[in-house]
Amino acid sequence: MRPAIIQDSKESGGMNFTTCNRTVPRIVPVTACLLIGIAMFIISGCADQKQQAEGLVRAAIRHSEAGRHSEAVQLASRAIALKPGLAEAFYLRGSCLSEMDQSQKAVADFSAATRLKPDWDEAWCALGISQMASGATEPGVASLTKALQLNSKMQSAWQFRARGYRDLHRTDYELLDIEALLQLDPTHSEALLRHGTLLSETNPAQAIEDLSDVIRRDRNNATAWMQRGLCYHRTGDTDRALADLNIAGRLRADDFHAWLERGRILYTLERFDDAISDLSKAAELAPDNFFTHLELGRAYLGNSNLDAASVNLLAAERLSPHDSDLRLALAKTDIAHGRKPAALERLRSLLADENSLSSSLTSAARIHLAELLLESNETAEAMSCVDEILATEPAHSDALRIHAALLAKSNRREAAIEDSTRLISSGAALEPDAVAQSFLDRGRLQLDAEEWSAASQNLSKYLEVYPDDIAALTLRARAFMAQNDASKAITDLTLAILQKPDADLYTLRAAAFDQLQEPAAALADLRKAANQQSAYDRLNQHTDAVADYEKTLQLNPGIVGAWDNLAWLLATSDNQNVRDPERAVRLATQACELSEFKDWTCVKTLATCYAENQEFDAAVKWAKQARAIAPEANRPELDQLVAASEARLKAKRIAGKSGGSVR
Repeated sequence: MRPAIIQDSKESGGMNFTTCNRTVPRIVPVTACLLIGIAMFIISGCADQKQQAEGLVRAAIRHSEAGRHSEAVQLASRAIALKPGLAEAFYLRGSCLSEMDQSQKAVADFSAATRLKPDWDEAWCALGISQMASGATEPGVASLTKALQLNSKMQSAWQFRARGYRDLHRTDYELLDIEALLQLDPTHSEALLRHGTLLSETNPAQAIEDLSDVIRRDRNNATAWMQRGLCYHRTGDTDRALADLNIAGRLRADDFHAWLERGRILYTLERFDDAISDLSKAAELAPDNFFTHLELGRAYLGNSNLDAASVNLLAAERLSPHDSDLRLALAKTDIAHGRKPAALERLRSLLADENSLSSSLTSAARIHLAELLLESNETAEAMSCVDEILATEPAHSDALRIHAALLAKSNRREAAIEDSTRLISSGAALEPDAVAQSFLDRGRLQLDAEEWSAASQNLSKYLEVYPDDIAALTLRARAFMAQNDASKAITDLTLAILQKPDADLYTLRAAAFDQLQEPAAALADLRKAANQQSAYDRLNQHTDAVADYEKTLQLNPGIVGAWDNLAWLLATSDNQNVRDPERAVRLATQACELSEFKDWTCVKTLATCYAENQEFDAAVKWAKQARAIAPEANRPELDQLVAASEARLKAKRIAGKSGGSVR
């Protein structure tokens, strides 16, 4: 900061106050004041020295006003040598030294002026400005306070003391000084700009009013447009926010800030393509800025462009490797790439520094960690993560969702249903699809608990939002059939079949027709199921694959995947030389025992093997167990397996009546 000294001007209303330019405007000494001081000094001293000093000071003033500060300093120094008690000479020399960026020397001269004339408000103001320019902010604020005690209408003192408080991060005091300045000059544009900026978070409506006043006076003020755009965003008016930031970016074409802020807003709106466009502009303007790469990487991640996300996040990591937001974004990238061990390591490392994290970032990290642990069946640590969140945020939607899933895995269905109910009751704070998902989750839990009526009601709530969801239609059909309402079940299954003519859906509808005592329709659906299955069958030869797996197990009988894959082949192969469902059950059981029945894919294979071996009671049991321990993303396919197993169990009875069989 380079202070130079002028008196307050009636025309300008005081020194210019700039929030985004640290340069301090010139402050030029007033000739009249100096001459009066010189005249008083002449009376008390030698006439010749008085006249010489007076002439030197006058000459120095002329040089200073012409911008010849070095010559002015020399003349003022000669005047001081003649009359060391001449405060005005020290003040003049200090002013010129300030213009020459010699702040330390200027401080010495202004200090001398205040010692010689302790009640001189201009000298105290100039001293404070020079002290701040030399890095002594607190002494500078103290000097400016003295100036204001002597003259409370000195606008320059209010301006620079406010700046000092800003540098000291004492925002409350800065705001008071800005408001005092606005009382002296309500139209002061730069003060209004700073006032609006300070109020942008606590009182955005007032901030918008202040910033609009600035824009009316100066439509090319890019800072005002940008700050008003941010205020509009805080009030939820994103359209105006984006428009203002767009103007700010075009007014200041070489400044990346407006494009960065626009990109951030677009990211929160999930308009990822638009966000990437604006953030790319910001990155072009500021290629070495950490935040441009971080936000651009996050936008690419939201757009599922994992390679571009990684490039930008790694660029950000080179600039600031320990930033918490970056570490979370990198963990999310690892998750998207399927690198779960790396993601777990990042998240645990991040949470080890919990004391340095914001509460929102801590919760986000715990949610991602809990989801990974849930998928890995590490339920104890996952439960600990969500319990930490719910202890301080009892209505946290993601934490409640995961908590309910963990309870369901532990067969604590009633508690899981309570969590889903709490989640639905906080629906006002959720997105519509999140509320719908909560109804679906609660419906599934109630279906498992055989609360058929409640399950059908919750599934209906979900289907109001997603009426074509095949899995939900199938689940509701099961609930209707359990309530002996076969006609509604048939309607749901017909809607599902229209979208996907699947053999399992035909089989389940056959069971519904049987419940409705329409055997002809039931048998017709069974034939369709058989034809559909034949259409999907592939004539692959699995003999070589079976031989490879058996050889592998001879060499290393501890490989769970080999037992599981071999069991699947033997159960599902259409090659009669390979197909052996009875042996497949034994092999699948071995795979489950080796994995302690904790691997949902092995349990799913066991359910499939039992179904292919016509043991449908066991198939239903193990299909439900697989769904209970499976990640949430895989539950729809397991819902289908449960439904298909139950349907085939009922179809077996129908076929028995007519002398047929069920595959």
